[in-house]
Amino acid sequence: MPLVTRRNSTIAALAAVALALVGATAARADAVPGISLGSFAVTAGDEVVVSSDGWTDLAKQIHPSTTVLISSDLTGVIARDEFPATAGPWTRTVTIPMFEPAGTYQVCAVLTKDVVAESEPWMEFSTCASLTVRAYTLPGSPVYRFWSPRFSNAHFFTMSTDEAAGIRSTDTNWIDEGVAFRALPVNPDLSCTYGKQVFRFWSPVFRTHFYTQDAEEKSRIRSTDRNWTYEGIAYCALTSTTGGGVPLYRFWSPVFNKHFFTASQSEADNLQAVDRNWNYEGIAYYVLPS
Repeated sequence: MPLVTRRNSTIAALAAVALALVGATAARADAVPGISLGSFAVTAGDEVVVSSDGWTDLAKQIHPSTTVLISSDLTGVIARDEFPATAGPWTRTVTIPMFEPAGTYQVCAVLTKDVVAESEPWMEFSTCASLTVRAYTLPGSPVYRFWSPRFSNAHFFTMSTDEAAGIRSTDTNWIDEGVAFRALPVNPDLSCTYGKQVFRFWSPVFRTHFYTQDAEEKSRIRSTDRNWTYEGIAYCALTSTTGGGVPLYRFWSPVFNKHFFTASQSEADNLQAVDRNWNYEGIAYYVLPS
C-alpha cells in the first residue's frame, strides 16, 4: 500500500518528517487504524488526549514503535510523542506548546519498525484527525491612564491600584482616562516571568513620566540626563505579539516636551494623520489589550 494517500499537503509533509525521523523508505503494515481526540478544540498550552485502536498485526514486527505527530501546513510538526507499539487500543496525552499560533492542526500516528532488523524498513500512517488550536493569551493586570491639562498634555500610566486610587482621590491635576491596556506583574526579585521590564522615569522639569523597555536607553538617561529621575520598574511587557501582545505606539512632542504612549491603533493613526504636535517614534514594546 502507498506510504500515504495524498489527502492534503499536511499529511504529505508529515510523511516527509516521519521518513526523516526513522529513515524508512517504504510502507508495509496491516489495516490502517483510526485516531480519536478527547477534544477537537483546545487552547495552546493545553493537553490533547489522543486514542487509537492501534495496529493489530504486530507478531512479526521487531521493536515496533508508534509516534503521535501534531502538525500544520504553516508551522510543521509542533509536538510528538513516541512510545513502543502494542497490539490493541492505546491512549496518549500530548501537550500543545503554549505560544503556538491559532489554527487548524492535524493529529496523526506513525507505526515504524526497527530499521536495523530488516533490509526494507517500513512505516505506516493512521488516519488523521483535525484539531482546532486557540491562541493562548497571557493574563495581565490593568494599567490605568491619567491625563493632565495643567502639565501641558502629560499622561501618566500605572499598574498600581493604590497609586491610581490615590491620584483619583487627592490629586486634581490629573483626569482619570480609564484602563489603557494590560501588562504583566513584576516578580518579587524584580524579574519578569514573561516579557521584559519596563523602566519608569519622572521629570520635575517637564512635569511628565517616561517609560522604556530599552535597558541601554534607561542607562543612558540615568547617566547623562539630569532632567529625569529614575523611579524603578513599572511593570513587565512583551517584546512581540507572542502571548497575545499588541503594539504600544510611542510619540514625542517637541511642543509639549512630552512622550505619549497608546495601544489604540485608531488613536495612533489619528495622531499621525491630523496632529502635528506629535512625532511618531515607533513601537515602544507590546502590551495586552484592555
